[in-house]
Amino acid sequence: MRSQIVNLLIEQGEKSKLRRVVLIIDEAHRLTELHYNWLIDIYNELDRAKISLTVISVGQEELLSRRTFFLEQKKSQIIGRFMTKEHQFYGIRTIEDIKFCLKCYDQVSEYPEGSGWSFTRYYFPKAFEEGHRLEKCAADLYSLFKDIRREYGLSKSLEIPMEYFAFTVENAMKQGCADDIYWPTQDLWKNAIKDSGYIESEIYMALA
Repeated sequence: MRSQIVNLLIEQGEKSKLRRVVLIIDEAHRLTELHYNWLIDIYNELDRAKISLTVISVGQEELLSRRTFFLEQKKSQIIGRFMTKEHQFYGIRTIEDIKFCLKCYDQVSEYPEGSGWSFTRYYFPKAFEEGHRLEKCAADLYSLFKDIRREYGLSKSLEIPMEYFAFTVENAMKQGCADDIYWPTQDLWKNAIKDSGYIESEIYMALA
């Protein structure tokens, strides 16, 4: 199986002008030292074929602990190849973050390209034609998230994972369209937040 993986990566690398392959590993916090040793072997085989391998590991905070452990154990062969830099991703924290995301539903989500039909226009066509845009709902949506958090006794600083924010907008659009709602109301947004699973996730994380 490893030979098949190596051959595939070499094949893809040879198609690249830079002779480089980027390998993205999700749930990387679950990798053990044995797995990293396998990656070293793959890395070396590609290097012999003059193919550069860049590994991007995505995972939970345990990944940082694993990196610290390798540093303490002087596992430079792992750190140097796969853990040279670190970057922490954050969820949505501010009104501006929400506004930026909602603006994408208004404009960037246009499909087919050049048609002028974004998600907002598709689900709320009359309101869109009359100048309404979801980005203008940013302050109200931000306040609703904070209000609902207080309602359930969540005191941690506000940070909304993109998964639940996207579910919230999707819920509001689909429910609004199904009920023939002209434009998202406070109640529609509130129900959309609750139906997204965000609150359950936050409660679980608080208990954990």
